Amino acid sequence: MTALYRAATDASRIGGDFYDVFEIDRGAIGITIGDVSGKGIEAATQTTLIKSAIRAYAFDGNPPGVVLRKTNRLMERAFAAESFATVFYAVFTPADGRLVYCGAGHPPALVQRSDSVDLLAPTAPLLGAFPATVFPHAETALGSSDILVLYTDGVIEAHRGTELYGMARLQQVVRDCARLQDMPDRIFDDIVAFAAEQLRDDVAILVVAPR
Repeated sequence: MTALYRAATDASRIGGDFYDVFEIDRGAIGITIGDVSGKGIEAATQTTLIKSAIRAYAFDGNPPGVVLRKTNRLMERAFAAESFATVFYAVFTPADGRLVYCGAGHPPALVQRSDSVDLLAPTAPLLGAFPATVFPHAETALGSSDILVLYTDGVIEAHRGTELYGMARLQQVVRDCARLQDMPDRIFDDIVAFAAEQLRDDVAILVVAPR
């Protein structure tokens, strides 16, 4: 696993982008990345609560869809009505490569495979926006040489004038990068070059490989 976080400005160093990787038990690993609306202390507080809630519900043995449904209910009670978050949460089992995931309004995860870069599309709406929402999860498999790439929207929404960096450019960088350790910096360097070093949003990138 390797990761990167960069704030767009000094003022946004306390922001809402976050990631987390934790062992649920000896046979499964929880993987989270998300983006909370807003900046500053309030966003940081919300981020802490969401990360803690996901861990707590995961440790209870709940699958990803249930973990995010319970987190959504908590947000309804604890946050202001206009607060929301996008979150991708997955449970990965290294023994068989099984990845069960729920993407709640978050940009599609990518899987670099030997002959393709696949998108794991969102399966549910964002957190905090709708009460009593169902959060379906989906499943895929990671081969021994596959790489899972997670990121926040500051990557694909980087601007150059009116042009967005976009998914196609991100897929190309992922396709061309052979080493897991290099990928976060390669992605970040490419979006910075594209945007002429004028990033408008924070960026978090998390890259995970089965082995």
